[in-house]
Amino acid sequence: MDYILDSLLKKKWIFNKNGAICLNHFEEKLLENKEAPVEEKMNMIDVFEEQFGRPLTPMEFDSIKEWVQSGYSEEMILKALKEAVKSQVLTLRYIEGILINWAQNGVKERYIDEKPQERKVKESHYHWWEDE
Repeated sequence: MDYILDSLLKKKWIFNKNGAICLNHFEEKLLENKEAPVEEKMNMIDVFEEQFGRPLTPMEFDSIKEWVQSGYSEEMILKALKEAVKSQVLTLRYIEGILINWAQNGVKERYIDEKPQERKVKESHYHWWEDE
């Protein structure tokens, strides 16, 4: 909550007057603000902590750093995390196993988002009712 207030104070949307929050012209500034909302890219560590439901330990940080240094892309690591979440096995060993398995089998990209090929059936111009 403090970071929100700090942010509003820095933007001069609210003011601190003798320990009290002054909201003069706050509503007008909200309505006038034409800035598009900025989407923040989520940090990989934040994603892990969100999925695990707890803060990561320093050893877990090191393991994730090693994966990145070993050549696994952040996207691939996050996809392995997604696979672990689907399997309901939230351990770094399981995720590392997924990454190793993918590396051994040459999987470069998981969940390829291709549209399925449309099946083309030849159209028949045979009129069976006319052959009598």
